[in-house]
Amino acid sequence: MPTFSDENIFKLFGAEAAEDEEPRRLKEWFVRNKAYESIRSDLPIRILVGHKGVGKSALLRMAHFEDLDQGVLSLSLKPNDLHALISLNNDAQFLELIEAWKMGLRRLMILSIAKSYFEPLEGSDTAVKSALGQFGKALASIVERVKNDKIHVADKAILNFAANKTVRVYIDYIDRGWSASKFDIQKVSALINAVRDLINDLREEGCSVHFRIGLRTDVYHLVRTSDESTDKSQSYITWLNWDNHDILILIVKRVEKFFGNEFHEGSWQNKTQIQISQKLQKIMEMRFSGAGKWSNVPVHRVLLSLIRRRPRDLIKLLTSAAQEAHRENSEIITTEHLRSTFEHYSRERLQDIINEFKSELPGIEHLVHGMKPTTQEKKDGLMYFYTQDRLIKKIKNLMSQHKYMFTNKKQCTPKSLAEFLYKIDFITARKGREQSGSKIIRKHFEEHQTLLADFADYGFDWEVHMAYRWALQPDGIEDIFNQIQVPET
Repeated sequence: MPTFSDENIFKLFGAEAAEDEEPRRLKEWFVRNKAYESIRSDLPIRILVGHKGVGKSALLRMAHFEDLDQGVLSLSLKPNDLHALISLNNDAQFLELIEAWKMGLRRLMILSIAKSYFEPLEGSDTAVKSALGQFGKALASIVERVKNDKIHVADKAILNFAANKTVRVYIDYIDRGWSASKFDIQKVSALINAVRDLINDLREEGCSVHFRIGLRTDVYHLVRTSDESTDKSQSYITWLNWDNHDILILIVKRVEKFFGNEFHEGSWQNKTQIQISQKLQKIMEMRFSGAGKWSNVPVHRVLLSLIRRRPRDLIKLLTSAAQEAHRENSEIITTEHLRSTFEHYSRERLQDIINEFKSELPGIEHLVHGMKPTTQEKKDGLMYFYTQDRLIKKIKNLMSQHKYMFTNKKQCTPKSLAEFLYKIDFITARKGREQSGSKIIRKHFEEHQTLLADFADYGFDWEVHMAYRWALQPDGIEDIFNQIQVPET
């Protein structure tokens, strides 16, 4: 391994956010999954739903790049453009919000096409800027000018549109500035309704428009449970779920590319995690050494147990460990380098969810810090693990100390707060016990949204995710190594 300099670490693991990644590198590293297949399908609407950090933006950006490579008329609409051109009044009625989205999207699509695919439109600004009427006719007039060589085309996509009348539109970061208020919920719900209406309207005008929208899990959940009309959108939803196997393949692919090696992820899908992780031995130790129940555990199990099934988590963790290795002039990442990052990594992940969800539940900080193990829980060997009854009892105790209220005025109950903790991935569902030798089954919110729904009990227990435990117990870090086994991945 060359030195773990900042430059080499960036080349090795890449940027944390897709928008910061060079298109060439994104294409080189990208791992296609079932969600990507769904987004690329020939269907009018796909709404990509997933937690922050799971790669929604990377997937949408990659699909847009692939459209461009194939000569598809493809638009990527930015949140700043949306907010600048679409006037959404807090006092507006729901139907007015839908109409505002429809009108604004029409205008923005025309302007985006003009900006992306043509040289300056000499003498045609008025025609383009006034294209608030029939979208298909507006584009047809532009295509006609292209055919008559009156406009220089910068891309073959416009000529392809002339033949197939198909446009693909990507909308991401629509939840930027999200505050979980009633108006925010209505705004996103109105967008989904507007897109459905637009597709039908434009079809009548001779255009086939495909929309691809990225939404955070919590945003979609609030919209879905607040607006009865969203039942019509259920068939459009694509959940972006990663399993640990695919995340391991993703990081191995980056390491192999760094060393100039070819790596075709399809041929590794049926390999074991032990086999896949051997590709990491160029940069790290393969066994986690000298730490209680974690001693001599395969290092990939340690890494995957700490991430929340989000590729960005693993990039953050490995980047920090590589920086520690660089400080000690080490050629590989060792157990000590990893251990020295755990507490900081855990604090940052806890702060992430506080920052991300305090707009929905202002009392989130008190709630998550209140989940720290009590003296009795430590004594009983029940740190971070709860039956459903014990979880509800613990939350009731916290509610007696602090008044909780959701921003949308929904009443807080012990059950609704437990569901909130599950939704934000602070706790995960589990069934089975290590002591009995039975296989542990774990479920995350994206896999099963109703495990903690009111009046439902599916027999699962609950555990605080490993990512947060060092932050909740900085004075008892060794207890985690000595009392808690590394989960199977």
